[in-house]
Amino acid sequence: MSNGNLYDWLHHPAQGHEVMIMEWPLRVKIAVGIARGLAWLHHNCNLKTVHLNLNSNCILLDQNFEPKISNLMDPNHPNSSRIKRAISGDEIQEMDGLEKEDVYRFGIVLLELITLKEPSPMTLVEWVGQLLSSASAGFYHGIDGSLVGKGFNCEIIRFLRVVAECVQPFPDERPTMLQVQQKLIVVGDRYGLT
Repeated sequence: MSNGNLYDWLHHPAQGHEVMIMEWPLRVKIAVGIARGLAWLHHNCNLKTVHLNLNSNCILLDQNFEPKISNLMDPNHPNSSRIKRAISGDEIQEMDGLEKEDVYRFGIVLLELITLKEPSPMTLVEWVGQLLSSASAGFYHGIDGSLVGKGFNCEIIRFLRVVAECVQPFPDERPTMLQVQQKLIVVGDRYGLT
């Protein structure tokens, strides 16, 4: 892809790219696009598909910064996502659990878009809780400094709330990707992304 992968833009913007600050509307576009792609894989695809290894490295960006989810290969390939047709009730339940793993990993990618940091899974829920406390100075220290004071705080907090739901320690408490997509589209509407 002409713009490489999301990881390089978030963590190594000078390698292979012009130095560019990724503005908030572009981050929203990328987040909505990833959510839309995962929601389609989970809910609309003929074969129910889960990725299980979603991260910013496998989000490719085309010339318009439209995100493309990669590593969806042959289901027998050891490094590919899982593709499965749900037939029996047990298989549907198994797929629902696996979809919630994708939701969790999407929450981590969304947090990377906001903070430009790779969060540690051990402190993830605690860290999100601190960021959500708008009275805490941690909010401004935790998010990417290029976003501070630009009028996006309410939208960032809305995204952080979505992150908090996605990274719940108990999978049953996490939303579906369709629910996540709907919450992000509310912000995306402001930028004409729906």
